[in-house]
Amino acid sequence: MCCCTGYKFKILIIILAIKTNIFSQNLIQNGGFEDNKIGELLQLSPKEMDYTLNFYSVSPVRIRINNTVKHWYCFKKYLNQEQYEFINIEDYQTIIDTRYDEIKNQSNVLPKTGNCYVRNYNGISRNLLITKLTKPLIKDSTYLIEFDYHISPNGANPSIFNNGNFGVFFTVNDITTKILKGFFIEIKNHKNLKQFFVVKDYKEAVNKWAHRQFIFTADSAYQYFFIGNNHRYSSTKDDFFVCLDNISVKPIDKFSHYKPGDKFELKNISFEINSYKLKNDSYKILDEFSSFLKKNNYNIEISGHTDKTGDFKENLLLSEKRAKAVFDYLVQKGINAERMSFIGYGSTKPISKENYKNRRVEIEILSNN
Repeated sequence: MCCCTGYKFKILIIILAIKTNIFSQNLIQNGGFEDNKIGELLQLSPKEMDYTLNFYSVSPVRIRINNTVKHWYCFKKYLNQEQYEFINIEDYQTIIDTRYDEIKNQSNVLPKTGNCYVRNYNGISRNLLITKLTKPLIKDSTYLIEFDYHISPNGANPSIFNNGNFGVFFTVNDITTKILKGFFIEIKNHKNLKQFFVVKDYKEAVNKWAHRQFIFTADSAYQYFFIGNNHRYSSTKDDFFVCLDNISVKPIDKFSHYKPGDKFELKNISFEINSYKLKNDSYKILDEFSSFLKKNNYNIEISGHTDKTGDFKENLLLSEKRAKAVFDYLVQKGINAERMSFIGYGSTKPISKENYKNRRVEIEILSNN
């Protein structure tokens, strides 16, 4: 092998390594809560417990106060309400944590991995874990969000899940006002939180760790990540803990998760007004999609859609021509025409009351070729 070929090979390896690192990078720091500082260990009498932390106990309790977890904060308007706690199992073995005798045994949950996790008791009011991402999300880029969660005790019927209040949220700007104590903060306006994912079917995690993941495309350059209960009040008759571990947000290839049977809108495709001519800003996403098709030998259907403005038959024809324009571009990029078909539906399949959302191109992955 000549030195030139060897040089090119090394460059290729470097490029692949960089790309792999980009798509495996967790934008959340300390997602497993292992980077932490143990607080002071105190023994409180029942009276002190009730006065200091608003917890009732029939016997003296040894607790840690002012634990800190690097890169994470917790929102609580009032510190004497129930809140997220940091748990370190190595240290926990020396502590008798008996908030309520009837749930004493349920408090001893082992981490999913490592030695640490965080937990929230009961979730009776707005309660969010907060961190700043290592860098802002890129608009129109795709991300994979993952976390492990555990709910105890058995038979819990927490309203924060039933009511769709527990989920993942983002904001562009820092909406916190100040740190109150330890890792507790205030929030200026919780209504600015943009919710992307809700956990409702929680039974998979009752008395055991379960893994959740979802994929989403960022619609803004979000910088702050929130997870937890964002409802002001939640009512439940059950005593339970929600434990969290191994939280991550990672960029992924825009199309890599699609498989046969999936149908999706090809975002950022635009045409000249009343025309099937593609605008220049459409080529980037089409190039990315053609690369995906080259890596995955799928057959696809391309469908064009319009809004209901104008003549029905003309819209039907226009939608077909727009689907064919995408078809022709993909053929031009090297995709075999026999793997693709196109069709126009005009305004017959609206997805919204807003016209602009109905003007779209969709892809359906049919099968492996």
